[in-house]
Amino acid sequence: MFDPAMDAPGEEATYDFGARVDDLRCHPTDVLRKLLGEAGDEEQRWRLERVAITRVLDEREALDGRDTTISARTARSLVEVGRALEQQPAIAAAAHAGELTWDQLEPVVEIATPDTDEEWAARGQRCSPSELRRLARRTRRVSTETSDARIEARNFSIWRRPEAGMVSFRGDLPDIDGVLAEAVLERMIDRMKPAPGQPWDTRAHRMADAFMDLVRNYADADPATKGSFKPLVMVQVRADDPDALEANGVAVAKRRLAEFLADVPPRATRQVVDDLGGLVPSSDLDQESIPAEVRRFVLARDRECRTPGCERPAREIHHMDPRSTGGTHDPKKLAGVCVPCHHGYEPHGPWRLVGDPDVPGDLRRIHRDDDRSRDGPDDGPSP
Repeated sequence: MFDPAMDAPGEEATYDFGARVDDLRCHPTDVLRKLLGEAGDEEQRWRLERVAITRVLDEREALDGRDTTISARTARSLVEVGRALEQQPAIAAAAHAGELTWDQLEPVVEIATPDTDEEWAARGQRCSPSELRRLARRTRRVSTETSDARIEARNFSIWRRPEAGMVSFRGDLPDIDGVLAEAVLERMIDRMKPAPGQPWDTRAHRMADAFMDLVRNYADADPATKGSFKPLVMVQVRADDPDALEANGVAVAKRRLAEFLADVPPRATRQVVDDLGGLVPSSDLDQESIPAEVRRFVLARDRECRTPGCERPAREIHHMDPRSTGGTHDPKKLAGVCVPCHHGYEPHGPWRLVGDPDVPGDLRRIHRDDDRSRDGPDDGPSP
């Protein structure tokens, strides 16, 4: 794998990591990048060998359940990936060739079936690990028992730190309760705008201030009788699997969702969308601002920034066809992105996001001066 002149000391010598790093510092960046790729490929091949061995030991019921050198999650993942890859030869071959990393392989074997093996062997390479994990979560149906266990596991703790003069909080809320709390707090911090000419306060500060607003206004916090705002909970239903239900990106059980939808008076604004069919907005797609139902749909679909490789939360909506060149608010031409990435996209920056946001792994980030941006109609208008 490595250039012999750059190989680490032999097995008989004590390995000196610092010396190896010093040796690598003497080589140009392009060589280091090549070696990094080769090391990753070799690591992946040996990991697949471990998966294959684990698969055979699993069949023989000879796995050592007392192995303390790896976590229970890693041990379980090796077994599950091994079982899946026997039925997914194309994905296994792609992983062995270094075209799928382990972070991609784990979720992609859960998404793919023997019938879609070749499709996901190719598509998985273009998807970020976070996008694949999100798709994998959506393949898991949530049973009533799982939903009940989530409710039973709810908790909230508060403790004092006298030395720091602070009070700390930590808690876990189950599915719909959690997204409801998140929607309320997100709405509150988005409305905490600074005075004209002043910078925005940090998100952490605004979240703390929003929590204290709820505490101070507890007596007036009944949404059934006070105020006009109700937090949005977007319920997503897959056309190909109606039992795979999500609320604001969190998988929920059918019974739990039914109880939420039957709540009278409603605690939240509910919008139900067909995840595969998308959204057909009732509003004019050529109006000045993005219609409210379109904004809600896009941010529910794109929980994380759609820039390939970025895993920050999506906070803004990017027009893949800029409004200045005739673009509309069609959801198929909108993508949720983070603030830093948004600043880099045209018309204000030099980058384009092209592809179909409804197809996993189809979006690409290209420079507007790249000739590939003129290869076909799907690449958007010229700047």
